[in-house]
Amino acid sequence: MRITTILTRLRVALTLAVLITVPYESFAQLPFESREIKLQGSAAGSLSIVAPSTVTTPYTITLPNAVGSTGSLLYSNTTTGGLTWTGAPGGTGYSLRWNGTAIEWVDPAGADNPNWSLTGNALGATGVLGSSTNQGISIITNNLERMSITGSGVIGINDGTNAGATTNIGKDGNTVNLLGTSNLTGATNINTSTGTFATNIGTGTTAGTVTIGRTGGTITTVGTLGHTGDVNMTGDLDVTGNVNLVGTTRELQMNGAAGSIGNVLVSKGTGATPEWQSINSAIGIRSVALVTTAAGATSHTVTGLTTLTATDAILVTLEGSTSVTATVTSRTPGTGFTVTFSGAYSGKFSYMVLAAQ
Repeated sequence: MRITTILTRLRVALTLAVLITVPYESFAQLPFESREIKLQGSAAGSLSIVAPSTVTTPYTITLPNAVGSTGSLLYSNTTTGGLTWTGAPGGTGYSLRWNGTAIEWVDPAGADNPNWSLTGNALGATGVLGSSTNQGISIITNNLERMSITGSGVIGINDGTNAGATTNIGKDGNTVNLLGTSNLTGATNINTSTGTFATNIGTGTTAGTVTIGRTGGTITTVGTLGHTGDVNMTGDLDVTGNVNLVGTTRELQMNGAAGSIGNVLVSKGTGATPEWQSINSAIGIRSVALVTTAAGATSHTVTGLTTLTATDAILVTLEGSTSVTATVTSRTPGTGFTVTFSGAYSGKFSYMVLAAQ
């Protein structure tokens, strides 16, 4: 016990002697240079900071002057010249990014995030999705391509791999519904491939007006054109197949009129609209009638023919007589004509006035 006390007092004396002999200025020159600094804890274990042997240029690591918040990260900040804590961690699913000055937590669906979120982005301006190089993109479901855009801008929608120069929408067995206003500029081809696919336009019970072509344009149909409603055309319709009006109430109209019973549609020549006319007017018959003469008459005058002209042909036929003949001996345009018999005639005769062709 006495030896231990003597040794302790000797250690203290030597320590004081060293402190007394070291000048005060020596402490001002700290820290001491060392390749390795090891901090020993009160319990087992230690923390070591070791300078790599490959470092040839000295550098300084400056710790932040405060303790960071829970979950913060320590990173090198060249602006401050030392280590800096990140801000408080963001919400669940947030990610880190460098904003040019510091590291920050970013909401993946936030307006200022350049990445696309699976839950949607709150965009503050128009977003850009795609490639910045001459490479196409594909949109898939169930590991199958559903939509593709090639590097040259060709679009394919549900048509499988699209490597051609045509924009394809849909494929055999699929339905493509276009709702709202659809404007197609350029040549529009519908069902040009082989097969018996139907083309239905405006077939809904509440469908609005269907307009095909334009004023002065041409509509060409090859094969059968089936339609259950009205077809109003202001241009030409060229049909190389049959035109069938199906049903008991279907009308062929011209300028909204179906004509009268027995009328025929007569061409009025190039640049003129056809019109409905009676069959007599269509073939040039101005008037037809059966006339009864007085007993023993030698002539008979027909009046009331307002359409009679000086060049019209007048045909007269006696009913039941074989010995007497009838001749048109005079006419008054716009009024009528006179028939003279070769002898006394009692009976009827028919006449027909034909327009000169």
